[in-house]
Amino acid sequence: MTGSEVHSSLPTFVVIGAMKAGTTTLHAWLDTHPDVCMSPRKELDFFVKDGNWDRGVGWYRLRFGSCGAEAVRGESSPNYSKTHLDPGVPERMHSVIPDARLIYVVREPIARMRSMYRHLAMDGSETRSFTDAVTENADYIATSRYINHIGAFLKRYAKKQLLVITTEQLEADPNAALAEIYTHIGVAPVELSPDAANRNVTADRRIDSALSLRLKANPGYWRALNRSWRLRAAHDRLLTRAARVPAANLPAEVKAELRDDLEKDTQALEVFLGRKLTEWER
Repeated sequence: MTGSEVHSSLPTFVVIGAMKAGTTTLHAWLDTHPDVCMSPRKELDFFVKDGNWDRGVGWYRLRFGSCGAEAVRGESSPNYSKTHLDPGVPERMHSVIPDARLIYVVREPIARMRSMYRHLAMDGSETRSFTDAVTENADYIATSRYINHIGAFLKRYAKKQLLVITTEQLEADPNAALAEIYTHIGVAPVELSPDAANRNVTADRRIDSALSLRLKANPGYWRALNRSWRLRAAHDRLLTRAARVPAANLPAEVKAELRDDLEKDTQALEVFLGRKLTEWER
């Protein structure tokens, strides 16, 4: 295989995060575009040192083996933007796909932390109260320091290669947000189908049955599931169950301290974006 063939089969864009900001829905929406091919499996974590980096570029290239004539190829791995845990991600990514376009989805910081907490609590990996978790585990707040992670990627990538979109933009007007994303990755904007538009950006998590997991492992079924709201609704009704969502409330004083701590980061992000984040509670 020639160098050009190897390069052509690698992704042309990457959704780098953030965790619990709606990347699963965005991945599914992007896959409905006729000129976009998303990796059948989300969260490849290839550029994470303790993820799949040791498997080699050949392994990564094969994740896009089902792509055909689509103009662009992409994947979504929220762990890429956790540069406080793995600062080497941008360098590894740039060494393999230096021309890639990056998409970073950011969410109001405390709302993102709350969703992260619930996700981990439902997994059983978080047993503390929400208050104890966010005050004792620096990962919660560090993941919400978006401007720091942007800075880490801009050491390797040009600013024009990175697009930042808020979860709230995706929720308020999916087609407008997607139009911006499509332009960024180099395809013509298209409207979401009614089926796709019915997908909730920050939907509550559901627990899969063994059969559900086997079906989702099939790339064709997974793609059909992401493209049809009716199929997904039937699948969820028959093969999954609603997860028990733990309480995630913060005392007013703790919330105020977190907002104060993050305010400079948010202001710096506004400078980077060139606009006020009026969609975020402050």
